[in-house]
Amino acid sequence: MVAGLCATGALSLGLHAYLFAVVAVVAAGGLWADVARPGVPEPARTGLPRPGLAALRRALSGTGAFLAVSAAAAWLLGYGAGGGVGGFGIYSMNLLSPVVPQVSALRALVASGPGQIIDATGGQYEGYNYLGAGVLLVLAAAGLSLLARARLGVPATAGLGPAAARTAASASRGAARPLLLGLAGLAMLAVSNHVYLGSTQVLSLPLVARPLLDELRSSGRLFWPVAYALLAGALAVLDRGRGRRTMALVLAAAAALQVHDTSLLRAATRTAYARAPAATDPALDPWRAGPLAGRDLRVLPRFLCARPGDMETVRALSLAALRAGGTVEGGPSARVRGGACTDDEFAAAAAPDQGPRVDVLLRASLPAQTLAIASQARECVSLGFGLACGAGVAQALGDAHPAASDPPERLHAGDRVGFAADGGARLRGPGWSGAGDLGSWTTGRRSLLVLPLGAGWQGDAVVEVEASAYAPPPRSGQEVAVSVGGQPLARWIVPADGFVRREVRVPRALWRSTLLMTLEVPGALSPRKISRSPDRRTLGIVVREVSATQGGT
Repeated sequence: MVAGLCATGALSLGLHAYLFAVVAVVAAGGLWADVARPGVPEPARTGLPRPGLAALRRALSGTGAFLAVSAAAAWLLGYGAGGGVGGFGIYSMNLLSPVVPQVSALRALVASGPGQIIDATGGQYEGYNYLGAGVLLVLAAAGLSLLARARLGVPATAGLGPAAARTAASASRGAARPLLLGLAGLAMLAVSNHVYLGSTQVLSLPLVARPLLDELRSSGRLFWPVAYALLAGALAVLDRGRGRRTMALVLAAAAALQVHDTSLLRAATRTAYARAPAATDPALDPWRAGPLAGRDLRVLPRFLCARPGDMETVRALSLAALRAGGTVEGGPSARVRGGACTDDEFAAAAAPDQGPRVDVLLRASLPAQTLAIASQARECVSLGFGLACGAGVAQALGDAHPAASDPPERLHAGDRVGFAADGGARLRGPGWSGAGDLGSWTTGRRSLLVLPLGAGWQGDAVVEVEASAYAPPPRSGQEVAVSVGGQPLARWIVPADGFVRREVRVPRALWRSTLLMTLEVPGALSPRKISRSPDRRTLGIVVREVSATQGGT
């Protein structure tokens, strides 16, 4: 059992932290059940283990193993003190959610509609936990049965037969205490530290261990196992009650009510999982069984940065690639901490072709300039929803049309392009501001120079950049790392007290027809962070002029 619980805990961490919370409660309930079980007299001979040191040792060793394996899995998966993406206290459960009909077909019969999800925080749709009319009927019947027994003085174990069976039932109830305590904890986490009854906040508590709780994010979902346990307990109560025909009728009526009450939810689920048009898109055929089947895939921009219209395409494309034996980077995933989606734009334009990997550039989710840059600098073909770029892609797809792009205006040897007064726009890729009086600033940590030298360029290229740095005292300048196709070529020191010329020699083997040069300024900073300036840009260097000359071989 311990090995299975450990494996399940590690797997749940790979899916989502809130699932691990559920698994941990179930694991604790199982591991500590024998310790919580009351002693059973020897004559009963029920076969149940007697509590004692042996049970305590088993519980401690099992718990230690579970925690150790879970901690190792969390470390390997990158869990840390960052606190996930936040949201605890927002994506919670409303106290009315389990019992007030919402999205209910029965409510629609007697009211003006099925009812909206009760949401006091803007995120409590994640804590939607309406049990349904059938489950509520079962819970009510079980409650009435228990109340009737209490009034008649009938023990809870009545109807279980011989004394030994009643003793065993008592022991089982004791063994369930760890699980019941854990379920109570899940219920409290579900409503979070900000407790709402409808639209009214009835309790607000200070939040401790926020990074840990923020990993759970949608804590309202933690009520799911509580709901299942309530139903299981109610069915057990009814099973032990008298009037079995009456109970059978109650259960039959509850099943009918539940089926009808949840019909709207089932219809919505069928619609959501209906076969989407993207799933049959012939543009995906190369990944299903065609020449790209089994090749690794990277989606740009990543799924969470794509426009809604592209998301279904990414899902279908990722599924096709995985089924054919490939790997997928940037595909559908759980929520992650927000990052700069412009990094994906940069990668789409500047990334060199790497081995068998194919990059798919989504047409609707990337700027037209980025697609044009990629089609000029990389081997790409058009597949309707975007570009497929990678080594050997054009040859693999045979008669597929090459990616269409207007031939760029060539930069000839010796040409000098000014970046001031609206100049140099055709040479600026991602990571640049517009041109100003001094020139054009790099923004962020990385910027891309796009130099359309042409396929006929002979020999290496010597690229010269005239620039100055943004480096308020005590700094005197900025360090600039220069690379092409991921290969480092030079490190420049650009001072802040005037313009200087810096050059780098680029081997001819590093580009096809358009040279994509990355300028990385790790010390770039925003004027707003060091003064009262309204300028929020992260500035590195300002470029006034760029030129390229032939450097021979």
